[in-house]
Amino acid sequence: MPSPENLPSNRSVTIGGNAQGNVIQTGDQNIATLHYEHVQLASPQQVDIQATLTAFGGLLAPLVTPDRKKIDNALEEAQDESKKPNPNKDEIGKALDRALDYAKKAEGFTKVIEHLKPHVAAIASWLGSQWHHLLAVVGLIA
Repeated sequence: MPSPENLPSNRSVTIGGNAQGNVIQTGDQNIATLHYEHVQLASPQQVDIQATLTAFGGLLAPLVTPDRKKIDNALEEAQDESKKPNPNKDEIGKALDRALDYAKKAEGFTKVIEHLKPHVAAIASWLGSQWHHLLAVVGLIA
């Protein structure tokens, strides 16, 4: 009979729901830290999405990155869609997801995170729960 330390182990993790805001890891003697701030989202009806997108874009504008044009294009797509009589929230969410993906790799992103938080929270509220994952980019959870 093999000793307990020599037994093969299954270190897979299965989650049957949402595990947002948790650290899940496998292995021996690992240490993990999770730093997220819980935020109470405003009512979607309280969000002026066009003003919020403008402020959000203004905070990303000074970031230094070779992906500047990609960020600007994604922000422009989101703004254009938000001006339609019945904006497609998924199109706006996809554009902002792209913009944040490029922005988080940019020089100076960590310096603007605190200022981005209220705007990302408002955007996530307006877009709906399927877009709450955007909150994690700035260290928030709903």
